[in-house]
Amino acid sequence: MLTDPQTVTVNAVAKNMSRIREGDGTSVYRLRSTTDEYVLTIKQSDGKISGGLDGEGHVAKLEYTVFATATVPQSKVITWCTIQNQDGADLTVVRNVVLGLCAYLTSSTIDKLLNGEN
Repeated sequence: MLTDPQTVTVNAVAKNMSRIREGDGTSVYRLRSTTDEYVLTIKQSDGKISGGLDGEGHVAKLEYTVFATATVPQSKVITWCTIQNQDGADLTVVRNVVLGLCAYLTSSTIDKLLNGEN
């Protein structure tokens, strides 16, 4: 189980989110202010994965919501990482593949993705 709270750094600012729910393989953490909210969801599952193989699924999802005001419309950003590994997989290999994708997602690459380049 992950510790409480969980911290995600956004634009060089640490967002410390407290656990608000756990159970059934899912934990939810939240940081809420009067103007915005961060919600981190961690989910683990066991069963069938892509391709019909037996395996495990792991999801980390971060949602950011700016609340509407008289001058600012509500906006939302959702991003997540999904990892699926077949039962019996070498977890060092799985970790290295995930880290490879994370390293690929540099600021420059993300800018290109957001501007529709592929």
